[in-house]
Amino acid sequence: MIPSMEPLHISEGDLARDVRSILKRVETGGEVIVERNVQPVAVIRAAEPVRRRERRQRFLDDLLTGVPVQPITVPIALPAGLIDGLSQAKGVRIPLNHSR
Repeated sequence: MIPSMEPLHISEGDLARDVRSILKRVETGGEVIVERNVQPVAVIRAAEPVRRRERRQRFLDDLLTGVPVQPITVPIALPAGLIDGLSQAKGVRIPLNHSR
């Protein structure tokens, strides 16, 4: 928050009516406190940006330090005849999850 800018206290209704100007205030360094019945329920302030390079570097650091990385599974749908033909041609048994 910019030191000279006091937090803006608004109601839920004010937020709902004027989201765009509230977000502009937050983007310029302001802080907004949303209140319900004069009690604070939320604080809105600008998020710190996560840069793509930082995210990629963090991923690579995790890989190098042995931190478990979430595996990605991509389903591939192939016709059963193609799978059977490939397994016979290569002598490889491929388990099938479908019934014949």
